[in-house]
Amino acid sequence: MDYPEKEKVRAFTGAARAAGEKLALTAFSTPPVDPAALAKLREIEVVYLGLPDNVSGRGDLDEQEIYINSHTHPNRQRFTLAHELGHFVLGHKRRQWEDFLNETSGVPMEQEADAFASGLLMPKALLKTFKDLPPKKLAQLFKVSEAAMWVALDTNNLI
Repeated sequence: MDYPEKEKVRAFTGAARAAGEKLALTAFSTPPVDPAALAKLREIEVVYLGLPDNVSGRGDLDEQEIYINSHTHPNRQRFTLAHELGHFVLGHKRRQWEDFLNETSGVPMEQEADAFASGLLMPKALLKTFKDLPPKKLAQLFKVSEAAMWVALDTNNLI
C-alpha cells in the first residue's frame, strides 16, 4: 500500500494487527514469537549492526534486508524487527525507510507497521492463553516491554 505524502489518510491498524497475528499463529503456538525466523522464511535477511543512537532500524525492500540497531535492548530489537517485517508483509510501497527511537509518527504506514508488530509479537489468542499472569510476567514471557504489553492487553480488551 502506498500513501500520498501530503494527504491525510487513515491507517488500517486493525487489519495490520490481524495480519501480524495470523502470521504469528501460522508458525508459533507458544510465546515468544520469533520475528527473525519469520523473516528468514520470507527470505528477508536480518542484519544486526551499530546504527546511530536515534535509529532503531532500517528496511530495504529492493535488497530484501532489515537492519536492526544492535545497541538497543533485545526487546526493542524484536519489536523493531517485527515492525520492519510489517512493512514487507503489508505491501508498503516505499523502497527504503528508517525508523527512529522514541519517535511516534502520524504516518499511516508507520502506525500500521506498529500494529502489525504488536499483533505478531503478542497475538490475542496467545495472550488469552496466559491471561491469568500479571502484565509484568506476560511481558517477560512474550519478550516485549511492559509498556507494549499493557497496550496489547488494552487493545485486545483483556484488562
